Amino acid sequence: MKLFQPNNLSQRSPEFTPVYAQTLTNQIVSLLGEHYDFPPNIVISVFSGANLSSQNFKVETSERKAFLKSRDESLAEKTLAEARLTFALSELGQRMPRIIRSLDGELVTFSSNRCWVLYEFQEGDYFTGKGNELKAAAETFGELSLAAKQLFPRADFEEEPIPHDLHQLLDQAHTYTAKYPAVAELCAAHHSTILENLSRVNEHQQLLTRKCQPVHLDYHPLNLLMKDESVACIVDLEHLKPYPVASGLGFAAYKLIRQAMVDDGFRELELRERRAVSTWLQGWQKSFPDDRFTITELGLGARSRILKLIHLILDAAFNRNDDRFTNDLEKQIFSLYEVDEIFRKL
Repeated sequence: MKLFQPNNLSQRSPEFTPVYAQTLTNQIVSLLGEHYDFPPNIVISVFSGANLSSQNFKVETSERKAFLKSRDESLAEKTLAEARLTFALSELGQRMPRIIRSLDGELVTFSSNRCWVLYEFQEGDYFTGKGNELKAAAETFGELSLAAKQLFPRADFEEEPIPHDLHQLLDQAHTYTAKYPAVAELCAAHHSTILENLSRVNEHQQLLTRKCQPVHLDYHPLNLLMKDESVACIVDLEHLKPYPVASGLGFAAYKLIRQAMVDDGFRELELRERRAVSTWLQGWQKSFPDDRFTITELGLGARSRILKLIHLILDAAFNRNDDRFTNDLEKQIFSLYEVDEIFRKL
């Protein structure tokens, strides 16, 4: 098993593919003309690359450039909630993409059985961990949580952070060998490692859930646009919510540090000197100076979130016949081994 290999979050810069489908083009041109006063000569391209939604578009005219997010109308409530949160955090000075209101002043527009949100286009590259990017990302993560506290008066987490019944799903995996052979094979090969990690987080449940704050649970490299080694913009706030800090903070640290460790030079230096986690903690403490999490606690927090994602993948496949996320299972399982390396003390 070779760890810290490039994965679907290792894209360096945003990439776009032209949209040629005439029906979709007509929909977008009509929407932007009617609701946002765009001219009809619009160049439309879709964000491309692994882990990026095919429903996110770059729209350009000779005079302006914007980012258009499209979602099915059944997701209207969630889309509106995210738009309101993004707008509110932007008003609080956070590094959010600024929403362009429609001509009638709405954050979200409904058209063609879909809901649409238009943003000012933000230039930048994705997080790679070069230079001071990790320090900047850590400080921005803390600033975002501190600002979000004003918008979440109750800091009680609603989602159970530890998947106590994950062992039951693992035990079921062999019965799905014919239907999901790759899933069954992964569960069998890594059964003991997954259960050992589950036992560790169960043992420290009280420690992991003792403190709760709003945190961005999807703070990964492609959700950070960087410019000059600073965070220019944070995107995709769908998963910002009150959650146990150790899990949210530890998981975000893992996602960004592991991406930096894809680079051979960074990885060799980090495995020798172990500076990344302390850099991450110092960034958080600029906003929450009383928090004194240890490397061990953040490692446990990262494990609990990874195990939760493994649980979600297996539960969707086995209990709801939803295999959309099974291709992500190997990455999540490998994450448990990478966490051991990142949060290991000297």
